[in-house]
Amino acid sequence: MVTNTADCSSFGARYASVYDALYADKNYAAEARFALDQIRNVVSKMPAQVLDLGCGTGLHAVELAKAGISVTGVDRSTEMVAIAEKRKRILTGDMRERLDFWVGDIRNVEFHCRYDAILSLFHVISYMIEDADLKAAFHTARRHLQTGGAFIFDFWHGPAVLRDVPQPRKKTIQLGDSIIRRRMTPELDRQSQVVCVNYDMEIEDISSGETAREREQHVVRYFFPDEIQNQLAECGFEVVHIGEWMTGYHPLDNTFGVYFLAKAK
Repeated sequence: MVTNTADCSSFGARYASVYDALYADKNYAAEARFALDQIRNVVSKMPAQVLDLGCGTGLHAVELAKAGISVTGVDRSTEMVAIAEKRKRILTGDMRERLDFWVGDIRNVEFHCRYDAILSLFHVISYMIEDADLKAAFHTARRHLQTGGAFIFDFWHGPAVLRDVPQPRKKTIQLGDSIIRRRMTPELDRQSQVVCVNYDMEIEDISSGETAREREQHVVRYFFPDEIQNQLAECGFEVVHIGEWMTGYHPLDNTFGVYFLAKAK
């Protein structure tokens, strides 16, 4: 039997339920350490409180909490936040107390407090499609940062996207008694400076033979460093460093993952 889902949501319930399995090879611990090292280049000490914009299922936040940092995570996907909350509940008491997860839009969320540092990882900023979206997200970051605080985020690097246009890919994994097959079909729109990433998934129950099918469409924008730098300056930030994600090297035209490290003025 095959079931189909008509709508093309983004980070919906079914996709969220297999998200961590699909990215099980992603080294969240190393990424959190790298981000923390960059942050400490700005704040010169271990940050006590961090805001995670676009926290997803909370894996970066958990790694920061292990380092003794209190983390507030926010994400637009109710389903992803529910998984983060479930992950939090199985942690020890001290760890649980350092983590706080909320559903919200990074363009307008308001916590009425200021943090030592803010991070937004795994290309969350590339989901800010319009200039107004990007500016709103940057305003959110600045509004929640102490003066002198650090803001680090990564994004799809325009020169690399245009040089090596994203191609279709397939991924198959087993999760418990299910086989998950995901086909990614990207569509480049140069005029709008976005890539529409279509994810077609099949989740097969091994015991029953039943297969559920679903499509998600993620629209992501690729950026060029100059346009981000200009927006950051308008929103009250000073750029500290632009580098290749996980190395810090100067980004080249074939560097896909690039990060900005900025300081709140």
